[in-house]
Amino acid sequence: MSLLRSTIIIIASLLIFSSCKKDEPEEKGTYSSGVFVINEGAFQTGTGTITFFEPQSRVSTPEIFQKENGFNVLGNIAQSMTLVDDKGYILINNASKIEVVTADDFKSLTTINGIDQARSMLAINNSKAYVSAWGADGTSGKIHVLDLSTNTIEKSIETGGGPEKMIQDGNDIYITKSGGFGRDSMVLVLNTLTDEITDSIIVGDNPIGIVKGLGNGIWVLCRGHFDFSNPLNNTNGELIKIQNKAVVDQFTLSSGANELVTNVARSILYFTMDGKIMKHDFDDLVFENEVFVNQGFYALAVDPSSDNLYCADAKDFASNGEIIIYASDGSQIETFEAGIAPSDFAFNN
Repeated sequence: MSLLRSTIIIIASLLIFSSCKKDEPEEKGTYSSGVFVINEGAFQTGTGTITFFEPQSRVSTPEIFQKENGFNVLGNIAQSMTLVDDKGYILINNASKIEVVTADDFKSLTTINGIDQARSMLAINNSKAYVSAWGADGTSGKIHVLDLSTNTIEKSIETGGGPEKMIQDGNDIYITKSGGFGRDSMVLVLNTLTDEITDSIIVGDNPIGIVKGLGNGIWVLCRGHFDFSNPLNNTNGELIKIQNKAVVDQFTLSSGANELVTNVARSILYFTMDGKIMKHDFDDLVFENEVFVNQGFYALAVDPSSDNLYCADAKDFASNGEIIIYASDGSQIETFEAGIAPSDFAFNN
């Protein structure tokens, strides 16, 4: 065999090998497809944990932060988690920090400190996010602007009144003010171009949930005020519709309504009230008090890939909780065990 022919065969073999290597699927991490359940942990004395559930295999894995990071703990209390690009941001309330991890293998990357009683995070792109926080006293309240490229606090905006859930609408962020340890009845509007508060909208007592409809405005759930010392001071919950930064419709609910979420099509609302999950179609002009599931839950979330409703039962807040999954027709699909006080979900699809 000539030297030239041998050389050609070797080069051809290398090209075929290289082509085969390129066709191989990219290896994915352990947690690249499924749902993270954020468990608060025992109040004051425990640590928050994260449970991972893979719907296809129907396998759940507890305490994955400890498992992947040398048994280091998150701290007290794990409040919520937001996925941005290939990272997970876990808000730890009492510990005044955010733990940043890789989304696919849950390895710790860094810690953002100095955010007292962090509640919720909203990323508007891969480099900028807003974090609501009650402040050390539980009533002062701030919105912290995060630079996600450096994982640092860029600016802190005073809000007062326990800022909570947020949604984006164009260049505006709508922020519910739940009152924190106090009482409030305001939704703030923050301009993302200037990072300044530009408007305030008076709603019902203690607004706790907010979602955006598909061409149907912005919906706010107010749980109402609960006075432990004098029940006569209690106020009803309310479901409120906002358009053009003004209240255009409102429905009276029971006191204590909570956990507002929407289906993938953004045409149906779900929330908890009176020990049940309620359902409301965006186009309904009256509130029909429609029961979706005859059981109350501590937290709700909708899987964007399946439209299934994930419901967290915290049970006694001292032992492991349970997650129940329902299809959009109300039929039960699956249950699995979570950690102590499951209170939030993050879907890695």
